[in-house]
Amino acid sequence: MSNFPMSFETKHFCFVNYTLLSEDDLQSILQARNHPEIACWMENTEPISWESHINYVRSLKEKFDRIYYGVFNKEGEIIGSQSLNPLKTYIEGESGLYLFPDFKGKGLGKLMKKEFIEYIFDNNLLNTITEKVKHSNIRNKELNISLGFELTNQDEKYSYFILTKERYLMLIKSSVK
Repeated sequence: MSNFPMSFETKHFCFVNYTLLSEDDLQSILQARNHPEIACWMENTEPISWESHINYVRSLKEKFDRIYYGVFNKEGEIIGSQSLNPLKTYIEGESGLYLFPDFKGKGLGKLMKKEFIEYIFDNNLLNTITEKVKHSNIRNKELNISLGFELTNQDEKYSYFILTKERYLMLIKSSVK
């Protein structure tokens, strides 16, 4: 499956490849993804069926252009999802994240994304992380900017962001001073 690990831990989270998750965890991910507070930010806002979801997860074993992680807190609760899709190994990946509704408003989304980015760049897995965000998703746009992403383009529906490893390292060095 590419150079990405099947699972890894950061200070506050454990990221586990969808293909290793239990059926209960996959049900939780699907339920959260179909929740109106989450689905409204997706490219495809329509509910996804269990059959479609499980078939997609199974297909991930054969795909090298995307990776999806279920994200667990240190108490072992699944709290969200983090993906890179599309993924061009060693070059760039488009980040996608959602936090389950019950865990919103606690600063976990920012911390989860920050630690994911740190892991990706610190382990030389990518040179660039991109993100496509609906214009109406103000919180995600502000989150990206707070983490060092730069707005590169906009169209009628989306704002496009980029964070390079070079910029990330520059921001880390400047925050240490």
